[in-house]
Amino acid sequence: MNRMEYMEILLAQLRRVTPSEREAIRQEIDGHMEDHICSLLELGYDEELAEERTMARMGDPAEAGQELNKQYPLHWLILSRVAVTLTIILCLQAMLGVGILFHARDSILTRLNPPDDSALDKTHATEEVDLRLGVGNDILRITRVSTGEKNGYHVAEVRLCNYNRIPFGIATETLINHIIPENQRGEARDAFERGGSFGGSFGADEGRLYTDILPGDTYITLRYDAFGEQFDLQIPLPEEVEP
Repeated sequence: MNRMEYMEILLAQLRRVTPSEREAIRQEIDGHMEDHICSLLELGYDEELAEERTMARMGDPAEAGQELNKQYPLHWLILSRVAVTLTIILCLQAMLGVGILFHARDSILTRLNPPDDSALDKTHATEEVDLRLGVGNDILRITRVSTGEKNGYHVAEVRLCNYNRIPFGIATETLINHIIPENQRGEARDAFERGGSFGGSFGADEGRLYTDILPGDTYITLRYDAFGEQFDLQIPLPEEVEP
């Protein structure tokens, strides 16, 4: 099913609108889909996959159209144009899974109580921190730095999250996994592990980063260079106590 076919099935469910209103709704929905597709293209998706993901997020077109049709009661034609526009926008936000309330919920929870749990097999030292850095439209927040053992390696673990600067905004889902953690010798490895709280939502994202360290290392560096943004952030390690 392509985008045009999806739209025709959805619009066929609207039974209480005039032809001109149907066309206005088509343009409104198409504009929101286009915005969502463009956002995915900016994140590196190809056009076909971006369109497919957008339609999948909106759900079954017949069900989506039926839900939208419920917003147009029999006295629909006497409602003001302002109410019409607001209803359409709210329905679209719900269908696309980026509703304002859901964004705000996860975003506010991350601001007030960010996830800071560890996934180390054995912890040697840990320290709660509150480091924040603006990256594009998002705030990157580091909440805990630990050292210990994971999968047989001596590593540093960084717990971090990101959220949009405004509570209703969409968080960048690929920010954290583009960060490269390096030890004092400039060594890095594939180190991203998504956490289990807000990871993957549109309101906030979170995860853990790891890099190998040696006894006596005092810092690691987080490097980021993607989507026109870059930074090098040095993170002090908590002092390990000899057993």
